[in-house]
Amino acid sequence: MQRTKSLDLFQGDDEQVTVTVSDEATGAAYDLTGALVHVYLKPSAETPDGDASVVVLAIGDGIEVLDAAAGQIRVTIPSSWLATAGTRWWHLTVVMAGATRTAARGPVHVLDT
Repeated sequence: MQRTKSLDLFQGDDEQVTVTVSDEATGAAYDLTGALVHVYLKPSAETPDGDASVVVLAIGDGIEVLDAAAGQIRVTIPSSWLATAGTRWWHLTVVMAGATRTAARGPVHVLDT
């Protein structure tokens, strides 16, 4: 699965990001059929996932599966999380057959409009 993906998003906007989850070693799409997918929107990389400041998105609640077999999802990032300019952090996890993997992670640059 891909590992680092930096996002540049605009302050105050409701943003949508399309992500294709793939196997890092082969580049092949990762089939998300039956997987649990979560996106964690965090103030910093060091912020624990369980912290009250972390926004957690899931399938049906901020994450839409566009094509499970092709590993494609759409993540809707709420404008409330993008209210102020600055750098934050995100990561995407996939849980399949009891195994959790970080599919993507990286900084989120909230650009002043």
